[in-house]
Amino acid sequence: MFEVKGTAEDGTEFELTESEVNAARRNRRRDAYRIIFVRHVLDPARTLPLLIPNPFSQRGADTYGAPRSAPTPPRCWS
Repeated sequence: MFEVKGTAEDGTEFELTESEVNAARRNRRRDAYRIIFVRHVLDPARTLPLLIPNPFSQRGADTYGAPRSAPTPPRCWS
């Protein structure tokens, strides 16, 4: 399962809705939920897709310090 997030600029922050947070939590142990984050979506010459791990998985927490559980969705990561 993939969630796609994007930005028109060089930003690195994105928001997960409550249903996205719930899906990520349900799939945190199987590594079955990942995020494709795309920078510069409006500029094909600069578009940069990044595959990042589930923020609620151990690998996600190790990668970018996200919490393994979120008290109140939606959550933002950068």
